[in-house]
Amino acid sequence: MRRLVVLRGLWVAAVALGLAGCGPFGSDAPAVAALAPVAGPGVRVQPEKGPVLTGIQGDRGYAAWIADGGIQVIGLDLATNTPTWSAHELGRASEISDLIVLPDAVVLTTRPAGRGTPGGGLIVLDPATGATRWMTDFEGDDPTFYADAVVLGPRTAKTTRGLDWKTGATLWSIPDAGDAHLVPVKTGADGPIADQRLFLLAADHVLRTYDVRTGKPTGTRTVHEAGTGGVVVGQTLVTTVAGNNVPGPRVLGYPVSGEGPVRNMHQVDGKRTISQVAACGTDRICLVEDGRDGVPELRAFDGSSGQQQWRAEAPKAARSPRVARAPIAMAGDRIVYAGSVFAPDGRVLHRGANPTDTGYASLGRVTDARLLGLSATIGRFPTSAVPTEVASVSSSDGARRVLGSVTASPGSCSWGERFLLCAGATSLGVYPLA
Repeated sequence: MRRLVVLRGLWVAAVALGLAGCGPFGSDAPAVAALAPVAGPGVRVQPEKGPVLTGIQGDRGYAAWIADGGIQVIGLDLATNTPTWSAHELGRASEISDLIVLPDAVVLTTRPAGRGTPGGGLIVLDPATGATRWMTDFEGDDPTFYADAVVLGPRTAKTTRGLDWKTGATLWSIPDAGDAHLVPVKTGADGPIADQRLFLLAADHVLRTYDVRTGKPTGTRTVHEAGTGGVVVGQTLVTTVAGNNVPGPRVLGYPVSGEGPVRNMHQVDGKRTISQVAACGTDRICLVEDGRDGVPELRAFDGSSGQQQWRAEAPKAARSPRVARAPIAMAGDRIVYAGSVFAPDGRVLHRGANPTDTGYASLGRVTDARLLGLSATIGRFPTSAVPTEVASVSSSDGARRVLGSVTASPGSCSWGERFLLCAGATSLGVYPLA
């Protein structure tokens, strides 16, 4: 029941929620009543640089930031706006890249000092006390979080390892099969990946499948045209390959089990690109096709046949480098993308606005029936606290209701069913969601 589980980088909160606007979002300071914060002592935060990252699990909130070069983290009782454990330093880093909040763990990934330095650090905390359970360094790619293991990929380390969530101990390791890389599994759901399959695609064009619980191999298949390496959605490896005597790339679908025939799912116009692919329902694959001068489209395909089911116009991607792309997400059987809500048949239930370089607008899941949106004008410094409108959106019909406004850095906000948690100019703000 949380808005977001993983936060990535300066504008990652916006990525997880959809930085593309929603209805009248993105206007100047909202002319609506301020939301009254939860009374309590609160928590002062003054990050040295970068954003404050937050996350919610039930009625507990968590925040992390960098101060004096140190990683600071704190736990909060949202009902009383009181720390459950005090802020303390976890070590040195230049950036906190991820914050993951789970029922039984709080996880941070960090970046070391030094521009372009590969790898980083992984820290797992006890959510009840803030005590460090374990920590480790990693090389190359960020960790991939499965429900059954934390997976460290092979791109730099030349081996793939699965770590135990509770202790950090190595559960299994897989030697590199030859310039292999981890193939992402896209389920459309928040949180650690519940799928028990791990996929590695190597330079020999063989897709290898492993059981993420044991690291043991469970199957292989040949991928004749690997393209960008693709993603796995359900039972299909979806990959985009350069055109062969045609003006644009092709989207191919390979069954991941056995050596079934490749499916030509879609031919992209030469001036357009595929920005992302994800699961968007039972045995349904969605992709976003966009172009710098064209109208973006959300396209849905049948996972078994590869046939297109529908396509719908989507908001344009932001051109500002500060504004990241929104991911495809799910709220029940509704598809949420770039501030828009789509029915399973492709009907647009709620239309997101095209983004601007100074406009922040997000739309994310509270429950399957309810979404929450934030909107603000962010100006030159995207982590500054600004007047931010808060609205509730029904996923069933797209109806929108303004709840009020807060003064906050909108990219820092997270929420659950009962509370909104944001970083203000000097402190954390906790607000009830009626």
